[in-house]
Amino acid sequence: MYAWLRRVSLLFFAGMNLFYVRMITDEPAVLTEALFLFDSVFLKQKKEVK
Repeated sequence: MYAWLRRVSLLFFAGMNLFYVRMITDEPAVLTEALFLFDSVFLKQKKEVK
């Protein structure tokens, strides 16, 4: 339950960060980099949960 809650909050904060990045800069490269970084962190967290 705790891990699930942490994952949801992580998703939410990452989404907010991407939204602000999108507002500040309209560069797709930055957005893609942020997405890639988030993906790697998310996958790492998934492995820890298992």
